[in-house]
Amino acid sequence: MPSRGFVEHSTPIVAFGSCFAANISNHLHERGFNVLTKKDNKAYVTHMGDGMVHTYAIRQQFEWAWLNKTPALDLWHGYSAEEFGYSESARQDTKNLFDTAEVFVITLGLSEIWYDEPTGEVFWRAIPKDRYDATRHKFRVATHAETLANITAIHALIRKFRPDATIILTVSPIPLTATFRPVTCLSANAVSKATIRSAVDEFINATMPTDERLFYFPSYDIVMYAFNHQWTEDRRHVYRHVLDFNMKIFEHYFCTPALPKEALDASYRKAQRLDRLVGTLGHSAVAKRATNDDGTDDRREALRLERRQARIQARIAQRRAARQEPPSEARSAAG
Repeated sequence: MPSRGFVEHSTPIVAFGSCFAANISNHLHERGFNVLTKKDNKAYVTHMGDGMVHTYAIRQQFEWAWLNKTPALDLWHGYSAEEFGYSESARQDTKNLFDTAEVFVITLGLSEIWYDEPTGEVFWRAIPKDRYDATRHKFRVATHAETLANITAIHALIRKFRPDATIILTVSPIPLTATFRPVTCLSANAVSKATIRSAVDEFINATMPTDERLFYFPSYDIVMYAFNHQWTEDRRHVYRHVLDFNMKIFEHYFCTPALPKEALDASYRKAQRLDRLVGTLGHSAVAKRATNDDGTDDRREALRLERRQARIQARIAQRRAARQEPPSEARSAAG
């Protein structure tokens, strides 16, 4: 983490990459920060910024904006298979965003890519069905070396055109829902995330000693390893209290004035309490928590859930006492 915060409310921020980048953009925007990619413009990093999930797609935007490097094929399609094309006005808006940004928050999401075999050019997303040509459109997983090369190239472009800008790299925890590989999606996702996380770590370790404006924000690490029940019922989306704590860590360390430590600690305690409630009572423990018109938590519902958890713990303690079992902490110490 930086020794002190530097992101002021007026600091121009460009945040894009995977779908988790939207969480960062939305949170900072709602808190009154100057997120350029939340404003009205034609740039694709604004309209499709949370759909550029691999390093090739992100690198393409920087090369297109600053080097005027346009792919030979139609590679950029949206969520509904719409073509984005290579509009000059969209490129100029992208260039203006990049030229203005003082902070780049780049979120990397996955390693699986579709590409055009004759040219080697990589698509944003899977090719729309009506454009798919099996003789030339192929699928593969980007290697660690490719991922590292793309991150290195993105960094070099930013340093060439925006030498004083701060670069914050993050990794999205959101898993794959499907894979084109002949393996289980669980395994495919593990490899996809490990490839990105490993490449980012190698790049950070090699580059940070000579670049004081480069950081890694551990959003992925926090979601994956700071909680036991971080996923909602669909096993893809992260609970709001986990996101809230994640974003408040960012505010505490990167922003000025910094989010007070007391507020960060309170967010952590709340997130851990809700995490335990999900583990004890299931998803409904959090899903049914109501919200008042002013946005505050419904205290009555929270207290009801806490009392229910306390009753469950009391019954567990009674059963252990009846069996003359030591508490779990004692068993752990003895074991």
